[in-house]
Amino acid sequence: MPAPTSYIRAQEDHLVVGADATPVRLIGVNFPAYGWGRADCPRQAIMKARNFRDADYRRVAALGMNVVRLNLAYHLIERADHPFHYHADGWEWLDAQIARARAAGVYLILDMHAPQGGYQAPDYTGDFWDNPEPRARLKALWVEIARRYRTETQVAAFSLLNEPCTRGRNDLWVTYAQEVVNAIRTVDAQHLIIVEQDVAAMIPFVLDDSNLLYEFHCYEPWRYAAQFWRYGFQGRYGDPRTPILPWTWVEGDVCSERFTVADARIAGLMPLLTGEVAGASFEVIERDGDGAEAVLMRVRVTPAQTPPAGTTPVADDPLPIAAGLWAPTTASWRKCERLAFPVRQGCTYVICGAVPGVQRGGLALTPLMYKPGDEFAPLIRTTIEARLLHEYGLAFYREHGAPVNIGEYGVSPHAFKRDRGGAQWLADRLDLYAQYGLSAQYWVYSGAADFALYDNRNHYPAPHHANTQALAVFQEWLH
Repeated sequence: MPAPTSYIRAQEDHLVVGADATPVRLIGVNFPAYGWGRADCPRQAIMKARNFRDADYRRVAALGMNVVRLNLAYHLIERADHPFHYHADGWEWLDAQIARARAAGVYLILDMHAPQGGYQAPDYTGDFWDNPEPRARLKALWVEIARRYRTETQVAAFSLLNEPCTRGRNDLWVTYAQEVVNAIRTVDAQHLIIVEQDVAAMIPFVLDDSNLLYEFHCYEPWRYAAQFWRYGFQGRYGDPRTPILPWTWVEGDVCSERFTVADARIAGLMPLLTGEVAGASFEVIERDGDGAEAVLMRVRVTPAQTPPAGTTPVADDPLPIAAGLWAPTTASWRKCERLAFPVRQGCTYVICGAVPGVQRGGLALTPLMYKPGDEFAPLIRTTIEARLLHEYGLAFYREHGAPVNIGEYGVSPHAFKRDRGGAQWLADRLDLYAQYGLSAQYWVYSGAADFALYDNRNHYPAPHHANTQALAVFQEWLH
């Protein structure tokens, strides 16, 4: 396929392309090429990883998507042992990705996912913001990328830094982002540049440049999105009776194995164990007022020294939880906050199972109360929309006439099972993004991440690896 004839550019609060300023949204998916943030991941291992190839670019296009957000590690290109010098085979690898995108008819976003100074995210502890050297190297790398690809229209945008985390010093990022934008403009006046919010501060801002796309990531609500990976059952999306479990809560008294929710101050429940935690197994059951019964989750506690391996998918039936994740809550009881789950008023919840060395009474539930200022927020579309506008900053960008990109959003494949509402969650997201004219890229296409559309695990993605329900939603909404 020939390259696009013109650059994608920002025009007020949206993107356009061509002399006639045809509106365009960059709707696609993330391709991982950053070693999953591991500082010790060899560059050759990234380049030879089996996460995507020509066929996968074509699959993206067949889904109705028009862009791949290519997640880069800086040392694919810059020599880690010789700063400001670049690998010839790194450029060749990147050239090959551009050629693959062109052949499939999709754009590329070049996203610096793991920069000098280490992969950033809410728990970042590296020295990027305290040491000028990694910042200087990243700026120089972006200038070289922009110089090299300044006429490449297959590249839709340069994304400066994935999930910057300044640990409360947002002004550092705002100032540095402007510096990098200005440096790129000395060699490339045409390409769209993406600037993301500080992932922890979540403070929206605008810079002095007319061709920018502003970004944030939205796994909302996080516990629901990461269910049966980092957490247990997190409710049924679309049910107005199901609350979004708040980030923090007040723990109530230890109750028995059975608890009926009849207090609007209660947001959730949390399982408790006594006795020998490792080897315990149990299930949590919900019974509604009409007598209907559903198993919300089955749990198996594994020895503390053998947590589930990252090279295999996390199961949801039973869900393996390491014994080391259970912490004392009283003299005799232990809790696992990852297993806290939202509850519906009027329903009864039962925990039952076996704890090694305990004949009976080794399991219990404790209520989780809203803190002052928190309140019931239903797990439905209108709640997500309100949070997009006001917590993530979409309203700010709309007021400033600035276009917005959701560089990452995604949900656990387990959300698509057992009436948990994952398909509706995804359909509502696509509809909301269309409603507000947003660009968006799903996290993630493939690899050892539990949001993956293709859970390929060390093999090239194939149809039997696919999250078919998620792919069906994309097919329906993007065609």
